Amino acid sequence: MSYCEKEELKLFDVELGSLIVVGMIITYTPQIAKLLRTKNSYGISPLNRLICIVSQSFLIFNVFLLQRKIVKCSIKGEFDILYTLGSLVGFFQVFVQFCCVATIAVLFVKYYPRHNQDNPTDEKIKDRRVKEWKVTIASIYIFTITFTILFAFTLYAMIVEWNKDHIDYIAGVFGVTSAILAIFQYLPQIRKTYIDKAPGAVSILTLLIQCPGALVMAICLIIQPGTNWTSSTSYFVSFLLEGTILVLCIYYRMKNKKRDKQNKKENKDNIKKLKEEEEEKILIKVSTPNEN
Repeated sequence: MSYCEKEELKLFDVELGSLIVVGMIITYTPQIAKLLRTKNSYGISPLNRLICIVSQSFLIFNVFLLQRKIVKCSIKGEFDILYTLGSLVGFFQVFVQFCCVATIAVLFVKYYPRHNQDNPTDEKIKDRRVKEWKVTIASIYIFTITFTILFAFTLYAMIVEWNKDHIDYIAGVFGVTSAILAIFQYLPQIRKTYIDKAPGAVSILTLLIQCPGALVMAICLIIQPGTNWTSSTSYFVSFLLEGTILVLCIYYRMKNKKRDKQNKKENKDNIKKLKEEEEEKILIKVSTPNEN
């Protein structure tokens, strides 16, 4: 059996994968647009961003190693360009998501309120911002080191041509690590949303699209040539935990709107009451006969 023997490629799988790539861009657009519009990323957890981008890095190299045969055979000219693009749809999905996650991470750093911007009066909020900014700086270093190590390790494995079982095992470790990180990825955001009692800079629209999208993505990766369960586990986890964040965000958004509406009504009632009291005082003053 030839190393570069072609696996059957179904047109439906390619079409579905291509639609998911487009859908992936659409799902992240509301969050990116919100950050660009408000120019404020407070409300997003820096730990969430760190774990998210590191988890995505592990997943990229997981899929790349599992689909290495397609890459190698395409470089040798054994596979035509259409077959290569169709077979690598799974990798393109993960890569596009990585680019979107990286874009949000860059915007998060760019628009995070500095200590000299929009100074809050509450000392607790000030301290929290300083701590979160320190975490953000540490996150940049951690991601850079992690990505560099993964890239170098994967490149070395491809050049040296290790045993197939060894490379598959390494790819599996990358996939499982990505899934474990996906669990911890959303816990800081769940905690922060619960503490803040508000969605903050988190886009509910993005979550509404991403939540079911993660489930579709998991199913699509399973049917891609070369991939296995380690490539899709993190998306099943994301589906469950993103759903939790979505429920919290919707709950606090509705609760805060109800509270604001109630406060507005109380303010109007208080103003009306004050006016009535003032009018009553004026009437009493006018109706009271002058003692002189």
